[in-house]
Amino acid sequence: MREPRPLRQSINRLMQKRGYGRLLANASLAEAWAAALAALELPVAGTRALRISRHTLYVAVDDAARLSQLRQFHVDAIVAELATQHPELAIRQLRLERHAIAEEPDEPWMD
Repeated sequence: MREPRPLRQSINRLMQKRGYGRLLANASLAEAWAAALAALELPVAGTRALRISRHTLYVAVDDAARLSQLRQFHVDAIVAELATQHPELAIRQLRLERHAIAEEPDEPWMD
């Protein structure tokens, strides 16, 4: 007969299967993005932090003019602010992409 799994292992597997860890990571990434823009007195509306991959933060921007403004004038300052406020994220680059931003449900894990 097999030994029972430790409760911690079972909870970890459940969180992975249901995607709770990813949701928590996305929420903390959104908070870090909002805090960096607020520190630079830039509006958060119309933007959404998507993911971090290979030390690059990918951000969706819903307006072409806003995208251009952020790219031309604010990328370096935003990366520096993120590095100061959240060094654990290890963000070295910012990639801004033009995407429509749809509202997410408040609790997407609730079926």
